[in-house]
Amino acid sequence: MMISNDEKIVCKEALAIASDCAWHDFYELNSKYRVSPERALSAINFLKQRNLITLDGLKFRLSYPLSDAQMADMNYISKTSKPDVLSHHAYAQKKSRS
Repeated sequence: MMISNDEKIVCKEALAIASDCAWHDFYELNSKYRVSPERALSAINFLKQRNLITLDGLKFRLSYPLSDAQMADMNYISKTSKPDVLSHHAYAQKKSRS
């Protein structure tokens, strides 16, 4: 499973929303985390392909029960790194160029 760190962050936020096992609207990612609809849809589709969520139209919820493989996928997704724009090193490089 290869996804970018940015995609993992959006998937991680979608899983956080769905962690209560209730149905959630697709647009919650946009309103709560300011994720563009395209990125939110991409994350939802990725999670659906991994059988981590169940879809019903524009609503989603966490699949239950989760297998060991699904838990491993969730663990992989949860391991994100700080985006470059927020790292001190990237800020220092940008500032030195100015």
